[in-house]
Amino acid sequence: TSIMFADIVGFTARCESLPPEEVAAFLNQFFSLAADAIFEFGGTLDKFIGDAVMAFFGAPLPQEDHAERAVRAGLALMHSLDAWNYDRVAAELDPIKVRVAIHSGPVVVGAIGSASRVDYTVLGNTVNVTARLEEHVAKPGSIVLGETTQKAVADLFPTEPLGSVQLKGLSRKINIHRVATEEMTDPGPDD
Repeated sequence: TSIMFADIVGFTARCESLPPEEVAAFLNQFFSLAADAIFEFGGTLDKFIGDAVMAFFGAPLPQEDHAERAVRAGLALMHSLDAWNYDRVAAELDPIKVRVAIHSGPVVVGAIGSASRVDYTVLGNTVNVTARLEEHVAKPGSIVLGETTQKAVADLFPTEPLGSVQLKGLSRKINIHRVATEEMTDPGPDD
């Protein structure tokens, strides 16, 4: 299974001066772009967490190419953001930057919750690692990959090693990469 987290850079500061209706409209626009990208490649939209999106690929139906699907969804989201930013700049609004992280590994998938509320979600170390990669490693406008995802897609997308990081809760460092989007000509599904 591959997990993807994406969030808006500088969201809290952006919202300070906006009325709640504008914040809601802004988030709805971002979440729509993210959901479209996730669904286009057969992912499951797990949840919205503040200004972040969590999705997974490879469950409930097995997908041998879950890592590729997750990376393609991340690229599709970045492509959609480019179009949204073009319109935002034309309307004299500031452009939006997003950080994306994808990591692949074992997870528990299922209905988790209480007698009164149940979520269909994924749990496990893979989820925690992905969240930490997005929060602490990914730079604005980049897609960061954990080592297992990078190995699965190395022959499909240009990647650049970023070294190894020690993430909270892990006993060993993990190697991380970023998708070298500047080396790609067409981020679309027809590559």
